[in-house]
Amino acid sequence: MPAASPSSRRRLGLSSLLTGLGLAVLVGWVALRFQDRGEAQYQGKSVRSWFRQVYRAETFSFGPSGSAKGYEARIAFLEMGTNAVPFLVREAFTFRPDTFLRTNLYELFREVPEWAGRGAFTPNSEINQHSTRLLRAMRPPADVLLPLLRPHLDGTNRFEVPQALILLGMVGPGAESVVPQLLQVATNTAMPANQGFAWQSILQLGARASNALPAVLDKLHSLPGSASRSGWLSWISELGQAALPAVPLLEHWLSQTNIQERDGIQTALTLVHLDPNHREAWRVLNQAADLSSNKRTLDGPRETLCDVVVRGGRQPNPRLAALIEPLARFEVAAWNPRGASFRAVQALERAAPDRAKILYESLLNQPQSASIHAATSMLRVDRNHEEATRALIAAIPAGPNANGMPIWALGDASSSNRIAMAALEDVLAGRKGPTDYNTFQAPTETAKKRAIERARQEAEVALARIRYREARAAHGLPAGDWW
Repeated sequence: MPAASPSSRRRLGLSSLLTGLGLAVLVGWVALRFQDRGEAQYQGKSVRSWFRQVYRAETFSFGPSGSAKGYEARIAFLEMGTNAVPFLVREAFTFRPDTFLRTNLYELFREVPEWAGRGAFTPNSEINQHSTRLLRAMRPPADVLLPLLRPHLDGTNRFEVPQALILLGMVGPGAESVVPQLLQVATNTAMPANQGFAWQSILQLGARASNALPAVLDKLHSLPGSASRSGWLSWISELGQAALPAVPLLEHWLSQTNIQERDGIQTALTLVHLDPNHREAWRVLNQAADLSSNKRTLDGPRETLCDVVVRGGRQPNPRLAALIEPLARFEVAAWNPRGASFRAVQALERAAPDRAKILYESLLNQPQSASIHAATSMLRVDRNHEEATRALIAAIPAGPNANGMPIWALGDASSSNRIAMAALEDVLAGRKGPTDYNTFQAPTETAKKRAIERARQEAEVALARIRYREARAAHGLPAGDWW
């Protein structure tokens, strides 16, 4: 029998290789199909498929808040609800190291231009984080989440207990039932490595962990300095009148701190949330808000005061609003399009949304750089505001190098805002957007196509943000791009 020629052997080897690869793909596909059986489903897709869509959409997304596909997948998880929780908990405790190949492919695809398309080599550490973020966004009930976490709270893997403690801070209904478990770890000096995670979860639970106040006060009495006080001040402020036992400690802190610095200002602000007539706290806040100096900027204590109010969340307070409104008007009068942050106006929005709305409206007829900023902020206060909506639509980019922020900002509108919805549909259909190139020097056809496609992507994201925010509201969850 004659020996096979070299070319025949090469063809046979190539054929065997391709056959082997084909079989491997088939086996992998069948394995995935069986793996998906019995899992939660939504619109014909398994929870695993939706999870894959989340992390692939988010890994290489562009823009401030991800992609339309990412929002679509988040809505799917809201609809699957507690049925998806066991899968997400399993993923959250899957600590897989990245292979050399996976790491290098990820770094390679990071360098690929946006317009060329990118791969889906998401690092395993990020996949793990996405399961945690989804659980935080969903806020599953304690009676669903806690039984799934109990085995991990007693786990031996060095990552298990910290992860379980972190997830306890993401409980929704019944959150008060997990506080004893957290306090047991937080106050156990024999486990110092895990104490910080337990305290952090109590912070995360906020007012839902009000039954932890006595233990928290014991902890705060022994804090060495002001560096670690900020988070606890926000937590106490969120508790409101339930935190009145904290007043003596806060008064002690106020007497020890520099009232011109952040710690003193935040302590005073927390005190007035608990005791609206606290004289010393108001003296500190009045001093921080003093506009009598000749400086033309809101720097130092004034800027710190505004920043603390903004970060403290929306807590309407007429007396605080009266203190901040002069700062906001000062900021608007001295507005500089290159350096403006509207920090004081945003602080006024937290303390008195109606007063902030008047200031935003006064800026809508200003030059475009000011009107876009004001219109974007206005839609957060009034999602159907017609003038703000029209200001953003008028600023929709008209060339390949224009900023797509106005399109994205329309995602803060309500679905009942017909003007905003029609404008976004026009961008999707190519009827509005970067189509006027008369002011640009001979843009290439490729640049035009990229600009139009980018505008469409921004419109898809804006519409997806609207759907996601309203889906969260329908499930009784707070607004937010993620939570």
